[in-house]
This record gives sequence, structure tokens and C-alpha cells, in this order.
Amino acid sequence: MTHLSIPLYRLLRWVKIQRKSGSILLDNQQPDEILEQLPRLLLLDEAETNEMYDLAAKSRNTISADLPDYIMKKDIVRAALRTAKKHNVTDKQWEDFIRRITKDKE
Repeated sequence: MTHLSIPLYRLLRWVKIQRKSGSILLDNQQPDEILEQLPRLLLLDEAETNEMYDLAAKSRNTISADLPDYIMKKDIVRAALRTAKKHNVTDKQWEDFIRRITKDKE
């Protein structure tokens, strides 16, 4: 069972802020719009934000909300994903790829 590692105090602080402002999950907001606001409201770091997006996507059996625009704007990304799928790329191969990309940035 996956659990959210976002500190509970951050979530409780967000709920308290939302109660005061009277804006908890407004009916006119789409779930992804709400999701996009949470990292700022909960003061999440990058890892926590990514985890939140991934858990939300898994619960809806869809892709993480922060990725579709990037994927659709980059032909090469779609080609890479399809190639990886076709060749059944392993987690180790993906980890090596990520390590090479991040090494280039250092």
C-alpha cells in the first residue's frame, strides 16, 4: 500500500488556511487545477510534489498531471517513450538514462 509522505502538519495547515478562506475544493475548480495549487499551499519540495502528482495519477489510472503538456510538445519524447515501450526498457536502463541526463547538468 502506498502512502503519502507529505508531512501531516503541512496538510493540516493547508486545511486550516482553506477553512479560514472558505475555499476548500471549490465546485468550479477541476481536480487538476486543485492539484496544481497544492504544492504551493503545502510548501512541498520537488520530490514531494512529484510524489503527489504520481499518487494522484495512479489513483485515477492516468498519467501524472505535470507531464502531458511536456510530452505532447516534444515529438522526441513521444518517440523515446514508444521506443522504450517497444523494446521493453528496464528500470535499470531508465535509471542509467536519468543518471546520464543529470550528470550533464552538473
